[in-house]
Amino acid sequence: MHVCENPRILEAALDRGLSAAIVCTAGNPATVTIDLLRQLVESGARIAYRGDFDWPGIAIANRIIDRVGCSTWLFDNQTYAVAVKDGAVDAVPLMGKPSIAHWDHRLSEAMQDQGVAIHEELLIDQLLAHLAHVAP
Repeated sequence: MHVCENPRILEAALDRGLSAAIVCTAGNPATVTIDLLRQLVESGARIAYRGDFDWPGIAIANRIIDRVGCSTWLFDNQTYAVAVKDGAVDAVPLMGKPSIAHWDHRLSEAMQDQGVAIHEELLIDQLLAHLAHVAP
């Protein structure tokens, strides 16, 4: 099961008729969402989370990963580096207090070095291609 932060990812997947299992947190997830994800993992589901490449996005991911025990999908140093190199359209300056990505310390270092935030919806084509590949 894939979990995203931005509802636009879920909407686009539905628009394309993708059948991958997706949960959208619509931002910072409420306790009930964390509990649901934790129960799914305890029941044997494999959950992969992703969010925005900005400091709040890293903090949210840390919270979900630490509390749920899930992995990530296309939310790593390599994905970030490619997005920056490709000049992600509408990327914005990285603002706020830095946060260390518990799952990939190189990601936080790269974000500090580049100073660019990349929001999830800017990678929508790449995310949908991944979802299409993993759909049952």
